[in-house]
Amino acid sequence: MRSILKSITFYLIFKSNTATAFTGHAIRSITASNEVKLSPSTSTIYKKERCHPSLGNTRLYSNIEEKTTPHETWNHEDVEWVLSPPPDTPMFEKIKLKAAANAIRTELLLKDDPIPPVLCPKGGKAELECFRNGKKIAKFGLTTSRGPSHPLIDETIQEFYGVSASLDGKGIGAIIYMFVEPEYRGKGIGTLALEAMAAIQSVQGSDFTVLVADDNGSGKLIKWYEDCGFQQAPKLQEIFGSPDAKFGITMIRPTSVRSDIFAKCKIKWW
Repeated sequence: MRSILKSITFYLIFKSNTATAFTGHAIRSITASNEVKLSPSTSTIYKKERCHPSLGNTRLYSNIEEKTTPHETWNHEDVEWVLSPPPDTPMFEKIKLKAAANAIRTELLLKDDPIPPVLCPKGGKAELECFRNGKKIAKFGLTTSRGPSHPLIDETIQEFYGVSASLDGKGIGAIIYMFVEPEYRGKGIGTLALEAMAAIQSVQGSDFTVLVADDNGSGKLIKWYEDCGFQQAPKLQEIFGSPDAKFGITMIRPTSVRSDIFAKCKIKWW
């Protein structure tokens, strides 16, 4: 898959002086609740090498409120996923990205080459939108560059999973926000979104997902993330901007998906 991505990445229909539109690097996640700011130390981590741009002062939040009362639970077949530019992307840039995506698809079709299940934009961020019957019902912000690891992250991974870091560490990234419209909460959309984002990250070569979860002390959101495979990672509190759990609990899990994920989870990119 990486060879496919490398062969098609950076293709544009614009012939001169046009910046590269897509990148085949990694996507990572940090989910957070309410309004959490990254600390300067966290910003430093994400400025290095492969993660563009730094998260800087991006405010992280999550508003999904997975309910425990019985509700209809949806599957990926019940919704449509669209990977879009971040909301603050200039209109001309959005048009350029759309044109580039269409050009890539057209070229692959003409060559009878497989179209990758997902392709991410250059620039470091994206928004995964969820639609139901043509209506946008949820949105999830995520980074789209493979962020370098950190000694404390490597130490946590070794402690939790018995996995030693490679020479350049494990790839780490962030989910910037999670939001589901109130009337659609309790249908499992948050769980589906975590699966979809993990699928995107897996294509891009991510290793682990980190998040900061704040449920105002109720414990419900923390429990929900634990049910989704996350573990509390106290050593990471400060580097992810929440010293002494001031803004929530830092959690981590491996970025892993089922082998048939893209047969069920269709993601339209751009």
